[in-house]
Amino acid sequence: MSLAYRVSEVLFALLRGAPELDLHSRRVIQAAAMWFLSDGDGDRDDMRTVHGLDDDLEVVNYACRVLDRQDLVIDTGPARLLVV
Repeated sequence: MSLAYRVSEVLFALLRGAPELDLHSRRVIQAAAMWFLSDGDGDRDDMRTVHGLDDDLEVVNYACRVLDRQDLVIDTGPARLLVV
């Protein structure tokens, strides 16, 4: 499974639960989703470099931690799959 797919799956999981959350939590999810959808974020072009989605991964993992959704945090260890 590609990193882009995994990040999008986590965002969908967060979005599914958003209606029950407070405004601050919904804004955290919104910001993470907007960051992921923006191609001009961070230092790298998301789809043109091997590490282009690393910043998106960091933002989504941060959102998961802020929202106390440790179950959705994506492993960032050396064995994780890279975008191919």
